[in-house]
Amino acid sequence: MELNEIILTTAGSILFLFALALVVLLIRKDKPYLNAIWLILISFFMMGFSAISNAEVFGLFKYEKEKKLIELKELAEASEYCPDNYEIKTILNKKISEFETTEKAKTAEENAVLGYAHYVVGNDAKAIKYSKEALTKDSTNQKAKATIELANTKKIIEDPVLNKNKENFQIELNRKMKELENNPIIDPKQIDKLREDVNKRRQLIIESGQINQ
Repeated sequence: MELNEIILTTAGSILFLFALALVVLLIRKDKPYLNAIWLILISFFMMGFSAISNAEVFGLFKYEKEKKLIELKELAEASEYCPDNYEIKTILNKKISEFETTEKAKTAEENAVLGYAHYVVGNDAKAIKYSKEALTKDSTNQKAKATIELANTKKIIEDPVLNKNKENFQIELNRKMKELENNPIIDPKQIDKLREDVNKRRQLIIESGQINQ
């Protein structure tokens, strides 16, 4: 149970006891007590908020969350294949932040999509974290497995120590790329994108004088 749920449940319990005592007092004094009934109803809502927020009331909560998840996935895919589109990446970062703030990734699919979105914006640590969480809920989730493999490969590409040693870097990179190519869950386009990243990064390092061409 989250902290806000604990607070609401506690406050609801206190309000319920107060409202109940008030109703009893009003009845004894033969005064109108119907208005006090509303306090009891409000207290029930507060105590049951956790169950209500997690429930699929008429499918509305689930529908809204699925809409946000689909939007997040589509933005991540668009940003991955259009990496130079700053506008898409900005919107994606905003949607990731909103989803993490207003929603809680509970299912394997939700964690997998959030992990993939973090991978696309370059936050490999969170990408791996959410993807591993997805696999604890569903060990067969292909999206989560693919994200972990891709994020680990990107770590090699961005490793400053490996990059300084061209031979070791190439050996390690070739090994990892071969693994990705033989992995049926990895989209070939994602491998091509990683190769582009390698070339761009190597060129930047060469231009900066950190390594020789």
